Amino acid sequence: MEINRRQLKSEAKKLLEGKWKISILAVIIFTSISFGINSFRIIGPILGMLFYPFLVLGLTTFFLKISRNEDVEIETLFPKFSLFWKAAGLSFIVGLFSALWSLLLIIPGIIAALSYSMVFYILIDNPDIKILDAIEESKRITKGYKMDILILNLSFIGWALLSCLTFGIGFLFLKPYMGTTTAILYTKLKNNSSVIKK
Repeated sequence: MEINRRQLKSEAKKLLEGKWKISILAVIIFTSISFGINSFRIIGPILGMLFYPFLVLGLTTFFLKISRNEDVEIETLFPKFSLFWKAAGLSFIVGLFSALWSLLLIIPGIIAALSYSMVFYILIDNPDIKILDAIEESKRITKGYKMDILILNLSFIGWALLSCLTFGIGFLFLKPYMGTTTAILYTKLKNNSSVIKK
């Protein structure tokens, strides 16, 4: 089955109908906690490295559920604490690998980041998976689709610019839009059932 970027986005908007309010609230809570953690002097960056991946895992879970037309609650933002260290470790290894690839040149670093872009979704679907296995699985399902993933992400730039003009308020709508669209894409890649076309 083939699907284009417009269809991905259209599906995301349809799935968000009736869930915009709770999605915006989820983004506000996520952003507030993130800023709160980083506001601590000296230990802020350390706390951020530890807690931010766990927060991202929660927000990713939230939008993945929306993409699958499942019910969501604010509690969805807070995954099982048993995944805390795995999320932190996964984020650290992915960041390390991406940085090492970036040492070669910017392009290899971007390609690596795109290859690892689905690791948190994979962790959500497979909580017992090992960190390196999650990375390998992300590389497997994104093989041949990295340019498409990049172009899909770039297609939101116009919305991001408009969001800046609204003093950031627009990002409260953009984040759910992007998050749900990417979650739909993940499931398509996982099932290997679609190809993104222009």
